[in-house]
Parts: sequence; C-alpha cells; structure tokens
Amino acid sequence: MENKNVIIYKSEKQATRVKIHIPYEMTEERTLIKTIPGKHYHKSQRLWSIPNTKENAVRIKNIFKGNYQIENLQQTAHQPQFTLNEQGKQALCDVEQKLILKAYSPNTIKMYKSELTSFFKYFENQNYKDLTKDLIEAYLYHIVSKYKIGESKQNGMINAIKFYYEHVLGMPREYYNIQRPKQCHSLPNVLSTEEVLKILNSTENIKHKAILTTIYSAGLE
Repeated sequence: MENKNVIIYKSEKQATRVKIHIPYEMTEERTLIKTIPGKHYHKSQRLWSIPNTKENAVRIKNIFKGNYQIENLQQTAHQPQFTLNEQGKQALCDVEQKLILKAYSPNTIKMYKSELTSFFKYFENQNYKDLTKDLIEAYLYHIVSKYKIGESKQNGMINAIKFYYEHVLGMPREYYNIQRPKQCHSLPNVLSTEEVLKILNSTENIKHKAILTTIYSAGLE
C-alpha cells in the first residue's frame, strides 16, 4: 500500500541532495517543491530531490509545517569482487572476444564482463552449457533480492547472460527467453488544473502572465 505521509530521507554525510516522498494527492506541497531551484523528480523511485542546503532545510519545514517523518533511505548492497576458476576465466575471455568482434562499445563490454563474472562465479562448479532456464532465473532472483537491484541493472544482467548463451555458445534464443522485470509505468509528472491556475495568477504583470500562458499552451512547462 502506498505511503500517504510525507517522508524525508536521511542524507549521508556530505550528500549534496535530499530525497523526499510526497503523496500524489498533496498537490499544493508538490507545487511548492517545484519552486525550489535545482529540484528534480526521480520517476523510477517516485521521489523528489532538492539540493542539501540550510536554506532548503528551512523551506522544507515551511512547506510541510512539521507534518513529515524522517526515515533512512534503503541503500543498495554492493556486490563483492570475485576470482574465477579456469572455466570462468575462459568463458569470460570468449565473451570479450565475441563482443569486440561484434564492435560493442567499451562501456557495454565492461558492463557485460562485470555481470557475467558474478554469474560464472555463482555456477563455477557446474557446466555453464548445462544450466537450465529455471536455474538462471533462480540466480537472477537471488541477486536481485540480495542486492536490491533495480530494473535497469536487472535488464543489463539478462542481456549479458543472453549474449553469452546465444552468441558465444550458440544456444537457441527461445530456450533462454528469460523473464524480465515488468516495466514500471509511472503517472506523468504533470500539473493539475489548480496548480496551473495558481501559477498563472501568481503575477499581476500582464506581460509576465502572457508569457506564462504561452509557455503552458505550447507545452513548454
């Protein structure tokens, strides 16, 4: 169930930004957050963030009037570094060679090798070619659950594994049609009618009001 309270997440030391959860129905508070310079909405997390300054700390207190709770933001655990056995080292070498021959970018090569190092280590005592789809999905579930991995990184893991089986080992694509995370469809961050009216009526200057009206009507907000 979605949390109906405003939550301000504790920042780590030296953090440059503060993240805030604002329930969707709190339109007035969201409108005020949008006036803070440097604000940003993180669609995947459904959180707002603002620069971590003393001035913004005062703004937050004034906006929410003390009606908020402070929590720790769950951090993603870091995956450890691995040393591969001979089977893993050879498989990783084969992957790198195939990626280079197919002209993949250096960033993609680095990412695929990183994801597959973890995969090869996990199954180091088994023949990689004998692994079933169920075993691979069980591995993905284990990694995603343990390290709180997001949708983007999870898809990267799947792409790397599929590349190994389909392009290096030549296995059939259909057999390794691995389950991907369901894409998150967030509501677009648009202004309500009341929010638009507040902005348009925020100035008495006819020129400024005309500019705001033009910006909104042209979809440039």
